[in-house]
Amino acid sequence: MNIEFSGYGFTVLCTYLPVDIFERAMSWLAKGGQGRLTFEPWDDGIVDNPWASTGIGGRTIRRLRDLESNGLVCLGWRRYELVKCVDSMVLLSYALWPVLVGQYEMARPNNAGLQVDINEITRGYRVAANFDPVVWDVIEHAGFKGLLPAINTHIRHWFEEFADGREDGQYTTVFNGKDGPTLMFYPPSTSRGVWISGSREPGIDGHQLYDHNTDGALDVMGHLVALCTVLDHCRKAIDSGILSTDGA
Repeated sequence: MNIEFSGYGFTVLCTYLPVDIFERAMSWLAKGGQGRLTFEPWDDGIVDNPWASTGIGGRTIRRLRDLESNGLVCLGWRRYELVKCVDSMVLLSYALWPVLVGQYEMARPNNAGLQVDINEITRGYRVAANFDPVVWDVIEHAGFKGLLPAINTHIRHWFEEFADGREDGQYTTVFNGKDGPTLMFYPPSTSRGVWISGSREPGIDGHQLYDHNTDGALDVMGHLVALCTVLDHCRKAIDSGILSTDGA
């Protein structure tokens, strides 16, 4: 799934999908799965009705009509039903895998995108992600650390709005790892060793960023908010030209 901020507000996450792939995934989800993976069927009225909702509980995903472009559908995630929202993300990931075989091409600003896979495992969730090369060009730039205060303020505000109170944390950092510049994010107020990190060099399954100790839905959403915030600020840096992407 390509996940990013929707532009509808400070805290809304969305997923962009090509129309044909969206319709094929919804066909499977509307049947309630198959084999050992069965669940409450999703309402497929969302296929023909912008602003309709679907997902687990019927209200975890909304189709955002005004953000459709270039044959894409935009799905907005309702974060206030957090567990149902994340579990719906998991099911959508399952539905997309046989359709996409893990990857697909789509239009995105400045060719700067974020692809995320979310799975449920025995003790929580697994999140893995990839940034497009131009995003890594910005992250690896010496000036990227100058963007971190704004990035981390943005992330902190998301958590504080969600928790309705102060939320301190380590948030996003960049350091030189064994595979080069490495991006790492720690959610706030956690002592459980939860983080997501990685570098441009993909791992053995083709992903660049991997989580650690992601136990609950808030951990998953925190990873997504952090990654989307980095994407958003990298796009703005590309648009403004304040950082050249020559690695200087």
